[in-house]
Amino acid sequence: MRKLHRLLAVLTSLALLLSLAGTTVAGKPISDVSPRPDDVNYNNGVALPFNRADVKNANPPLGPGKIGDTKTWLGLDDYRGFINLKNYTLRGVGTNVEVWVSTNLNFPNTQMLNPLTSVAGDFFTYDDCRNDGIRNVITDDQVDYLIDEFDSNMYPIESEWWSTPPNRMGNKAILAKQLGFPQSYYRGEGDNVVVLVDNVRDSNFYDPNNATSQSYIAGFYYSVFDDYFDRTVMSIDAAPVRIRCTSRRPSRAPARRRARSCTRASSRTSTSTCCTTTPIPTSPAGSTRG
Repeated sequence: MRKLHRLLAVLTSLALLLSLAGTTVAGKPISDVSPRPDDVNYNNGVALPFNRADVKNANPPLGPGKIGDTKTWLGLDDYRGFINLKNYTLRGVGTNVEVWVSTNLNFPNTQMLNPLTSVAGDFFTYDDCRNDGIRNVITDDQVDYLIDEFDSNMYPIESEWWSTPPNRMGNKAILAKQLGFPQSYYRGEGDNVVVLVDNVRDSNFYDPNNATSQSYIAGFYYSVFDDYFDRTVMSIDAAPVRIRCTSRRPSRAPARRRARSCTRASSRTSTSTCCTTTPIPTSPAGSTRG
């Protein structure tokens, strides 16, 4: 079992490394912060508390998804120590991969519920400047590039070094039963790896306007997700996909690591309003971090 976890962790790492090898438009990547190192199996494979207060309204036709379908999967709130229900749209399918992108890649804003307060129904009191139409968007070209890299580089290397992941068809998904969904809700091709692209809620996510350039979780493998969905799943933060998967001809230059705040990061829109002294929220009492 640990060999399988290492195999999938290597696959996740390859996804991140290869995506970090590309360039963006005009050669000016938006490199906000450095990714944070993590374990082979997130939280050592121990299940986090399940927050059921989030969305559960993505219920398209059953069975294998079609491009454009939206389904409810899971997202990680590492800062608070929870996993949440999240809606993702199937944006592309390759030979051995399905790319599902979260329908909400936004950073905190005044229309988003703030889970850090003790009052239910409270919203964030600021609009994070990273919601600029660039850093909260994944394009079709970026999805296509990720699929090409996965099928032509990542999966073959992983298969040669570690063998292939076991077939998981989704027919025994624990989460489907818990949510009252039909058992076939997560059904798909057993040899496809499900890639969930999300804005992972870590310390960087909750850092207003990226004022202190907190490191972020670039991606992770969490065996608990495999069990919930009865699929082979890897999760990638939207940042490395967005930063390095724009160019169809990646360079081999190393990824830029220098931390950048909103006011210094490249952007097509003005960030002049992003200077702020908004205090960094503190982690609520009793929360855990993976």
